[in-house]
Amino acid sequence: VRTDIDGLQSHINELGSENILCVLSTTSCFAPRIPDDVEKIAKLCNENGDIAHVINNAYGLQCSKICHRVNMACHNGRVD
Repeated sequence: VRTDIDGLQSHINELGSENILCVLSTTSCFAPRIPDDVEKIAKLCNENGDIAHVINNAYGLQCSKICHRVNMACHNGRVD
């Protein structure tokens, strides 16, 4: 299971960014799922009316690759 960026964009368009409190993504999950694509979600939130983006990184701090992805999301998009 992967992050459905097109589906997220569709929901944002359907609801309107002014009606969305935030997008919640997670970096920690259990198989068969992979972590959300926090970089793409951050860019999407930034480009669609500056929607708040909250990342649940509860177990991701242990992994340098995930920490790098969160840092890139902060640098290239919106993370709150």
